[in-house]
Amino acid sequence: GGVVDSSGYGRHGRLRGAAALSDAGRSGSALALNGVDAYVELPDGVLDGVKEVTIASWVNLTRVDAWSRIFDVGGSAGGFLYLTPSTHDGLLRYSAFTAFGNEAVATAPALTPQVWKHVAITSKGRDYRVYVDGVEAGNALTLPVAPADLVHSIQGWIGRSRFPDPFLAGRVDDFRIYDRVLTQQELSSLARPQRDYAHYRFDEARGSAVSDASDLALHGTVRGD
Repeated sequence: GGVVDSSGYGRHGRLRGAAALSDAGRSGSALALNGVDAYVELPDGVLDGVKEVTIASWVNLTRVDAWSRIFDVGGSAGGFLYLTPSTHDGLLRYSAFTAFGNEAVATAPALTPQVWKHVAITSKGRDYRVYVDGVEAGNALTLPVAPADLVHSIQGWIGRSRFPDPFLAGRVDDFRIYDRVLTQQELSSLARPQRDYAHYRFDEARGSAVSDASDLALHGTVRGD
């Protein structure tokens, strides 16, 4: 089976192994991955020619397996990008690798399983950032690798590593690749919590009201002196 690219560029993916579409998505249906043999194969060239990139998705992990992949895109000769929900030491890790000793790495706390979390990575020039639920959770700046160094992306997967690491176990929804860095406002909009949890930004300049930015509308009030 296939998964349709709704951007209009026609870069459709292919379901592999036991990968399937589930009705239990973040919004509508989602990609269901069993953590055994299921993944999506992306078309060649999804990152060709990019000088900056944003990759964003909702994920709901059944469990957190070290070094499993939310995505792994690139080619052995030209380098690759990957995002793992957790390393062996409990870190969400975004990496751009072109050669041993020539790698860019940005980390953040590992993702929590059994709940929808929005994750996004951005790369522009030699700056790398990781966002969780629309908030910057980690960065690494002025690193030795730029997206343009990856050359030709001949291999790409959602839920699978190019190495013998575990397959991703969970659901993936609204997976997006941009050839630019999204703004903070755009990332916050993609990660809007709807009814997943209350979200207090504390952006109010004055007054005692504290607004809940989610659809739950659980607004609060500041008390005390």
